Amino acid sequence: MAGLLGLAWLASENPARVIADDKTIEVLDFLDGHHPSRTYVPFQEAKDVAGSVVVVDKFWTQLGQWWSRPGVEIQPGWTKLYESDRLAIYRP
Repeated sequence: MAGLLGLAWLASENPARVIADDKTIEVLDFLDGHHPSRTYVPFQEAKDVAGSVVVVDKFWTQLGQWWSRPGVEIQPGWTKLYESDRLAIYRP
């Protein structure tokens, strides 16, 4: 699961646009009751990350694992807004 503290962070900050892997989006959408107050965009469809937050689920984005999902390369100028043992949230 994407992490309840990460979901609490998203709920409190309420970013308009969240970029994440498809499995994390499924979980967040489910926990939002399928009526999210934000737009979720999968990594592979994100043409521009400006004005978004990027959620990296450390489980789903493990390279070389059969369950891996497309990830994103964290850029040096991005600000880490939240991190747990499972999840990291960045603002590009």
